[in-house]
Amino acid sequence: MPSRVAKVSIVGSRARLEEIPLAEKLGVSRSPVRAALATPGSEALLEHQPKRGYTVRVYKRDEIIGAYEVRAVLEGLACRKAAQKGLDDGALEKLQACLTAGDDRLASA
Repeated sequence: MPSRVAKVSIVGSRARLEEIPLAEKLGVSRSPVRAALATPGSEALLEHQPKRGYTVRVYKRDEIIGAYEVRAVLEGLACRKAAQKGLDDGALEKLQACLTAGDDRLASA
């Protein structure tokens, strides 16, 4: 059975996502909708409100800046470790594929 992927546009912050309306809009039962909402809910991208559904989490500017600062430090550490220890052929191929994909996206923009 082929998997079915659907896109649902959410307009505005704090948009409410409810299982029943989403299931009806997508033409599926509530179970796959519930499962699909659980992952971003567990990652704190959505906030769950019992009997009210999910809302899109709004991040404060300082939270976003902090996340980028942490990511920059971690990426710098990963690069330093890779430069010191080297990469095996598999990791090098994956890295090259990522760079090529990025170049392709930039070229088509």
